[in-house]
Amino acid sequence: MSSKSERVILTNPNSSLVLKELVLEDARPYFDLVDSCRAHLSQFGDDTAQKYPNVKSVSTSIKRPKPGRTRFGIWLGEVFIGSINIHKIGAASFMGYWIGEQYTGHNYARQARSLLIAYAFEVLGLESLICHIHPENIASIRSVLGSGFVYVGDLCDMREYVLAKDDWMGCHE
Repeated sequence: MSSKSERVILTNPNSSLVLKELVLEDARPYFDLVDSCRAHLSQFGDDTAQKYPNVKSVSTSIKRPKPGRTRFGIWLGEVFIGSINIHKIGAASFMGYWIGEQYTGHNYARQARSLLIAYAFEVLGLESLICHIHPENIASIRSVLGSGFVYVGDLCDMREYVLAKDDWMGCHE
């Protein structure tokens, strides 16, 4: 959560999918979704399910996010369906996301990523975004490629994909 007094909300007029900056009131729906699909979230080495064993752990992470992190809940109407964030570490900006198991296969991650990419480049002024994806997570790989990210190489057990602002701007002018 940012130190601003107003919650950032990102919308697309052609979709009921909305990104809302995480606030304390989101802790319960966030936890409930994590709790409903722990096995799904634990695939491919993701630690989301382990990080949030209870509502208090989610509340704490919202109250005290890691420095440089901008976090959003992904909402479909009034239903919390996942989370997406940008974590700026030095000159690098990493995008991470997850969608609840019951909401996969509907391009919601791609829609959410599209909203956050525009925000990252147009509002935050970032120059590029990086996604690290497990090589067996084929759905996520297809999804980031469809958003314009380019595969740049392997890092340990992850694949790295990058989207440069200049490349994105060339497609969105």
